[in-house]
Amino acid sequence: TFDFTGAVGCGHATFNLDGSTAVCVLPKGTAIHARDYADGEWGELYDLAPIYSPADFAEFDARYAECNDVVLSYPAFCASNDYLLVGAQCLTAPGSDGRAETTFSELFLLKLGATADATEVIPLHTQMEEFLGVEGKDSVTGACR
Repeated sequence: TFDFTGAVGCGHATFNLDGSTAVCVLPKGTAIHARDYADGEWGELYDLAPIYSPADFAEFDARYAECNDVVLSYPAFCASNDYLLVGAQCLTAPGSDGRAETTFSELFLLKLGATADATEVIPLHTQMEEFLGVEGKDSVTGACR
């Protein structure tokens, strides 16, 4: 075992298909980090995808423009080491108890690039709704092979 992110912590970690990269969403869900494993050692922590804002997802669903923040969750590699499935949850402004609430969530596929900034966002949720003939449904987690 190893300390993935130091004092920050890690939620819903996963490994790529060949086990050479561990991926983690930080507790506040604003970043997806990774560490590579080679020659019996874990490398330094790096950003696997950029930090996203609600505006980044509003082009796929206008409701994201009303979000205070977007939290990414439940990463899972799909079909190859190049695709990562994530849930993108819309958070409201914190209430009197200091906690934000999730108002809706959708699934997105991230096509990973050579750098974090080269990552492409694919609106998987939108494609699923079109295929199923429904609108406005939530999806939080998915599974891939």
